[in-house]
Amino acid sequence: MSSALRVPGRARFVLFALPAALVLLQPLAATAGSLDEGCDPLFEECAEGEEAPAQFPDPLEPGNRAVFTFNRALDFVLIDPLTRAYSFVVPNPVKHAVRNAFLNLDAPAVAVNDVLQLEWNDALSSIGGFLVNSTLGVGGLFDAAGRIGV
Repeated sequence: MSSALRVPGRARFVLFALPAALVLLQPLAATAGSLDEGCDPLFEECAEGEEAPAQFPDPLEPGNRAVFTFNRALDFVLIDPLTRAYSFVVPNPVKHAVRNAFLNLDAPAVAVNDVLQLEWNDALSSIGGFLVNSTLGVGGLFDAAGRIGV
């Protein structure tokens, strides 16, 4: 059985298909009527009497604005209240343990980065810290490696 997060069908549609449709279809609608708007001074000389457009239109702008508006609304309605409630309700030692667990989850990526940069000692230190914190530190909730000097 996979340990991946399972998303119900409707939520999967909202999370993936709707934003994809906004991003992919809005530029087509925005540029459909504006293909022949005079000369393009970037690629050709403008004929006499023909003015260059005041600005170059961004074909992705409508989609970008829709996604930005959605993100701001989601932040205002859901994310900001959740973070404020988390900060108010959760005690500092628990926040510190959660922070340690996420830092521990980042250790393998740091180790790969160290190997790619040929920083062998740093890579071994990251791997050792990850192994110690994952076992003795209860999945990284506690920084056991820091306490024993790994």
